[in-house]
Amino acid sequence: MEDVSRYLSIAWIVFALVIAWIFAMTGAVTFAAVKPSADTVIFAGMRLSAILGIVLAGGLTAVLYSNTKVQTWTTEVAVELTRVTWPGMDETRRSTIVVIIFAIISSLCLAGFDFVWKFFSDIVMAA
Repeated sequence: MEDVSRYLSIAWIVFALVIAWIFAMTGAVTFAAVKPSADTVIFAGMRLSAILGIVLAGGLTAVLYSNTKVQTWTTEVAVELTRVTWPGMDETRRSTIVVIIFAIISSLCLAGFDFVWKFFSDIVMAA
């Protein structure tokens, strides 16, 4: 196996930060809906919902990090991602041009169907 510990460490930190933000926002919305005065400033300008979000996210991250099945799975995912062959700049540019052209053609076809449908709808409505 390749050494992917650096990437895994970064992924765990990003996971913890995102989950902390989600929990803090959820807590703030919950406090606002139930009892807005309960979400007071506790420490260093941080509200109770933010502190609870950080604590809950830290706990969840610690539990998941200590789980051997999760550790094995994340390591396997990281190793598999090192084996991915990413497209070069030329292939990416060609693929992007194909997608843009296909989107333009599709939109023109849909616009044509829309104009035809409008034409017949106007005839039926006028009668």
